Amino acid sequence: MHPGLLLTASAMSVALVVTALLVAFGRARGWHDQRRSALFGVAAFAYSVCESQQYSAHLSPWLHAAMAGWSLSSATVALALLMWQTARARGPKTGRLDRLAIGASLGVAALFVVPTVGFAPRVVVRLNGFAGYPNYDVDPTPVGVVGYVATIAVLLVALGQALRGSKASTTARAHTVALGFVLAGGLNDMLVTAGLFAAPFLTSIGFVCALATIAVDLTRRFIGSAAALDALSRELERRVEERTSELASAHAKLERAEKLAAVGQLAAGVAHEVNNPLAVVLANLEILRETTGLDADAVESVDHGLAAAQRIARIVQQLHNAGQAAVRSDAVDARVDVVAAVRCAVDTVRVSQGPSVTIEVEAPEPTFAMGERTMLEQVLTNLLVNAVHAVVEAGGRGPVRVRLSRDLGKVRLAVEDEGVGMTDATKKRLFEPFFTTKPVGKGTGLGLAVSAGLVATMRGSIDLRSEPGQGTKIVVTLDEAPPPVAPPQAEAMPAPLPRRRVLLVDDDLTVARVLERALSRVYDVRVASSVGAALEAVASAPFDAVLCDVMMPDGGAEAFQAALFALGSSLERRMLFVTGGARTPSARRFVERERDRVLFKPFPPAELVAAVERAFAGG
Repeated sequence: MHPGLLLTASAMSVALVVTALLVAFGRARGWHDQRRSALFGVAAFAYSVCESQQYSAHLSPWLHAAMAGWSLSSATVALALLMWQTARARGPKTGRLDRLAIGASLGVAALFVVPTVGFAPRVVVRLNGFAGYPNYDVDPTPVGVVGYVATIAVLLVALGQALRGSKASTTARAHTVALGFVLAGGLNDMLVTAGLFAAPFLTSIGFVCALATIAVDLTRRFIGSAAALDALSRELERRVEERTSELASAHAKLERAEKLAAVGQLAAGVAHEVNNPLAVVLANLEILRETTGLDADAVESVDHGLAAAQRIARIVQQLHNAGQAAVRSDAVDARVDVVAAVRCAVDTVRVSQGPSVTIEVEAPEPTFAMGERTMLEQVLTNLLVNAVHAVVEAGGRGPVRVRLSRDLGKVRLAVEDEGVGMTDATKKRLFEPFFTTKPVGKGTGLGLAVSAGLVATMRGSIDLRSEPGQGTKIVVTLDEAPPPVAPPQAEAMPAPLPRRRVLLVDDDLTVARVLERALSRVYDVRVASSVGAALEAVASAPFDAVLCDVMMPDGGAEAFQAALFALGSSLERRMLFVTGGARTPSARRFVERERDRVLFKPFPPAELVAAVERAFAGG
């Protein structure tokens, strides 16, 4: 077999393989630009087929001339496609000079499609192949010479354009190299055809090298895309893992909120049904305790009864607070004096827990945060009580420490102890309602659940660090608030006039009787059992203040307040509201709106009298 024909057949095979690869890639999204490269491969294959006529002695002169023209036509089409691809690799727009060069190539290609236009039908045998093998060539016509020269000129222009824009991308540099291979092969064949020196025809090899260069660039892009896809996949896995963790945390919070909401619904009913009779018990015990002439046993019995009733009141209040923390959706935007709240909570725990454990406080300067005083005090009280119990269980090892710090607009309250610590299983369930590690009768499991809800209401966060045998550290973080502006000096409030008139409105006659007894020592009291009876009393006599139950069959405090407002009575500003628990949504909204004027049953008589005194002033 002729060595040139073997070389051409190899070039055709390579062109077919690379073209098939480019077609496959060109069908994928993001790789459509490879369709132009695939067309270049088809044109290069066509050139190799037509070029094979040079190595066959059995073709007619006319067919030799026609196939020689077709080979040049295929070569210029391939060149036009390669120039187009090279220009697009440099940028999205094709330059004017590039368009002229591509148009010239396509014009030459169209001209040489016509047989015998570019080559004369006269076979010339040249021994310029491999080892003296003959090539069956045809001489170019004057038009063919012009076509050769034009093609080489276009190649030089395209190569110059490519070299100028080769810094645009790696793909642009690869196509510049491909143009160089085609130019080298074309120059070689033109000189061989002109008889200037003996050498094999190399244009087909130039096209194969150009295709190989494009294939190498394609492989590089594929490897880069695969690496980017792998990195994207890892990032996606990381984000999915984070999102899954966030969803799990949100689900846990939702589950805890649902439990607290159920507690809130239960608490509303329990509080109302328990607090009314409990208020009677506490008030009577307080009155009995103040009665003179009781022997020591009777006083001790009353004290025990008071302690038990107060414990019942605390449990019911915890239930109520747990429900409030769950159903309350609005955040607190008030300012709280954190140092004052810490001192109050510490004093409360010291009184209730006794001197068994030392509580150390580090709060060197006044600090203010966004929150509510009563909420923050309750949170700190719950945390301190738990810390004291943990230290007692550990045999009194070390004090309980409360540390206050400020950093980057945040206020952090840390409660630390060196008690028994917690296991991982305990830490996971610590903020669940009704979960407790204390013995039966020593805890309700609501303190930390309520604390977490109250901290969330104040737009804060609560973090826990604990290890078995190494103690516990709980940090409450709130947004820092600026200190308040000092109010103008207020005038001293005059002492209340004696025997002022108070209207007491309550449908529970037992509760009404106890409250009347507690108030009658200081004021003149009139009792009404409904809103209608209260309005009749207001119409018949003047009153200095009103004490009204929130929950009553005919609308209670809200209905009575609206009626007084409609009448234009100034008595509406001197109302005080009492409740054992708001069971309905409207009652809860009313209690929230009038929070500063609401007393929650049960309460001691002294607290009731102090609240009535504030009501006299319309505060």
